[in-house]
Amino acid sequence: ADWKEHVVVVANFTPMAWEDYRLAVPFPGTYEVLLNSDSPAFGGSGSLESDALETVAEAHLGRDQHVVLDLPPLTLIALRRV
Repeated sequence: ADWKEHVVVVANFTPMAWEDYRLAVPFPGTYEVLLNSDSPAFGGSGSLESDALETVAEAHLGRDQHVVLDLPPLTLIALRRV
């Protein structure tokens, strides 16, 4: 209930990549990638080039901020605010 520790998860179950995908997040700051199923370690392409994403101070889907990422096809990505 206090939102001190949270994980934001996005999954793309389609064979289509989504460039500049905006993902609403609950708080501003830096979000580190905890899990990226498209990582070469899991046999993926490694198309998500960053290990951390900065929020954009612009409202999106009921939140005051979001992160922007290229969402590869058939991928699950988990983020945590640092």
